[in-house]
Amino acid sequence: MVANCKNWVVHYRRPQKARIELLHQLIGLWELERQVIASTGTQIVCMNGIARFAPIEGDISRYYEEGTLETSDGTQPSISFSRRYLYCAEPNGLVIFFDETPRRLFQRFTTIKTGDGWEGAAEHACAPDTYRSLYRFELPHGFAITHHVEGPRKAYTIITNYRRCI
Repeated sequence: MVANCKNWVVHYRRPQKARIELLHQLIGLWELERQVIASTGTQIVCMNGIARFAPIEGDISRYYEEGTLETSDGTQPSISFSRRYLYCAEPNGLVIFFDETPRRLFQRFTTIKTGDGWEGAAEHACAPDTYRSLYRFELPHGFAITHHVEGPRKAYTIITNYRRCI
């Protein structure tokens, strides 16, 4: 079932202990705040919710988020949202899959130690759009993911900040 995640990782090797520890530090509940900002700098949407990382096996965790989306001008009713991914530790970083069958790669990135945290950059082509992403982990307290989205009809940035639920 989920153990097949490894079959999707090209040239799979056992992840370095540091990458498994990074993944393990994500386990638990997180408060999330997400903003979608147009290329003009105007906030379009605000989302608030809870995210959960749950271990499946040593180097694989399931990510689930749910919450409420509101337009910044308040003209539309609130909408509930949810998403699921699988996070897998790799020798030098993390791989994220959409949690669906068949599995589809979302992003793969190398993590680099930066002071007290880790960083990684990735790109995802979702034709005709491109998602360029930056992951910043300042664990155990929080982490942030920024996606710059560009395409024929898209030009916005998604900024998500996570804080550990106490």
